[in-house]
Amino acid sequence: MASLAGALSLTFDQHLTAVRTAAPDALTTTAWAWPPLGALALLALLVSLRHPELGLSVRRLAGGVAAAAILLAAGGSLTMALPQGWTALAYSAPAALLLTLSATRLRRIRPAATPAAGLPALAGAFRAAGGVLLAASLPLLPELVRALLTPLPHAHATWTVDPAPGWGWTVAPAALTGLWLLVGALTTLAALRVTAIGSAALEAVLAALALPAIALLPVAFGLPHGVAVAVTVLLTLAAALAAVLRDARPAVLTGLTAAPVLALLWALTDRTATITVLAVLAVLAGVLAARGRSTVPRATAAGCAVLALGAEALAVGATAELGRADLMLAVLAVAIVSAPVAARTRGSVSLAVEATGYGLAGFALALTTAQPGRLAFDLTLTGVASLGVALRADRRRPAALTATALLLVASWIRLALSDVHTPEAYTLPPACLALTLGLLQRRRHPETDSWSAYGAGLGLGLLPSLLAAWTDPHWLRPLLLGSAALAVTLAGVRRRLRSPLLLGGATLFLVAVHELAPTVLQVLGLLPRWVPLAAAGLLLLALGATYEQRLRDARRMRDSLRRLG
Repeated sequence: MASLAGALSLTFDQHLTAVRTAAPDALTTTAWAWPPLGALALLALLVSLRHPELGLSVRRLAGGVAAAAILLAAGGSLTMALPQGWTALAYSAPAALLLTLSATRLRRIRPAATPAAGLPALAGAFRAAGGVLLAASLPLLPELVRALLTPLPHAHATWTVDPAPGWGWTVAPAALTGLWLLVGALTTLAALRVTAIGSAALEAVLAALALPAIALLPVAFGLPHGVAVAVTVLLTLAAALAAVLRDARPAVLTGLTAAPVLALLWALTDRTATITVLAVLAVLAGVLAARGRSTVPRATAAGCAVLALGAEALAVGATAELGRADLMLAVLAVAIVSAPVAARTRGSVSLAVEATGYGLAGFALALTTAQPGRLAFDLTLTGVASLGVALRADRRRPAALTATALLLVASWIRLALSDVHTPEAYTLPPACLALTLGLLQRRRHPETDSWSAYGAGLGLGLLPSLLAAWTDPHWLRPLLLGSAALAVTLAGVRRRLRSPLLLGGATLFLVAVHELAPTVLQVLGLLPRWVPLAAAGLLLLALGATYEQRLRDARRMRDSLRRLG
């Protein structure tokens, strides 16, 4: 019935619009619509009231038809009387009135012990009036959305052009009046508790509609931009106060979500307003995080407080005309300060503050990559802050690893900026760190195998130097690398550890081959050609004659390696 009434109202509206355009005396023309529509309404009402044998659904439908006919006639007449652009209001006003009257009557009848005869007719009228009201309100939506989003396209110019160009802000009075009619009707339904949907859902919908209806009032009256922003801030304050004093109902959560977004959206067109609104939002979010009644909104408020402070740092820095690197440093400072705050809180609030701070830090570092020098400084600062986080018992290992990685990357960037191309300068510090961690791991857990403890550190320390040694024409790197590989091999033999033995031995062998290869080739070039072939043949004969013994030796070596740690 609600859908039918809405469709009929829209169809009749189109017809009356055409009549208004074609006939100068259209009011007289619409008067002829009253007799047939009135007769239809009277007939449907008699069917609903006088024929209980038809069943509740048919009687309810008849009551809805009667209400729809009356609303069509009244809306058509008001359309001709109201100015152009108020057509939707011509239907929504009588629909809101009928909805309120029928809801009031239903509230009085339903608690009675015996059902009244007019209950189906009232129920049908209630649904038809609701359908017409919703259908008449839909054409107002584009104008309301346009008014709400008008400041958004001008925000970019506010922060990039000095002075920012002016702009106008208006809202159609008919659209705002229609929105207030809808809000008033829904308020009546919420007060009377006569609705097809739950009271909590109705309150949430009412909050979502009432907020723009109140916020757009200064715009409709032509008040300054700051007044409109102040109204949205007051709405945010009211929602936050309600969340602190009582449990967060759906309507309060709707206000806490929509009002701050609207306040910030409108404030972005003025730098001073943006800084003020962000400061207020940060304070309110902090209060909600500390005093809120519900766990989920408290954690969300804590994260929003950190985000608001980060945005505040950006806004203040941009107003002070700082460069990008300095702006990102200000954001990074907020992220670093959030770490001790997270350490002093507990539960989901602590996790929200910590996670949001990490997000801000990543954002600041990502936008500093174009300036490697500043990036190295920021990475060093973040690494030192991570060392502070590592003082927490529950964050010690991940924070320590993160701090080490950040400091290593910062050192690598500094080395690259200083034109240092020696691979050992990049690989030896993390290799030493990995070996130290492996040693601590073996002391704490002796059952840890040597590959897990020392494999990564030895590989990082030996393999890059080995690759560099094979292309290095000088003798110093092969000498130092061979000495280090020998020491690692001897340590593996002494400690009976597999990874130092194999990695050190393989590195020592390859370094020796690389260094001795020119001499061997030179000696082979001086010998007769048959000597290498004869030596190879004798070696094959010796291996063949002692094949079984060599196979047993290989198996013993394999078993010995398996017994190593």
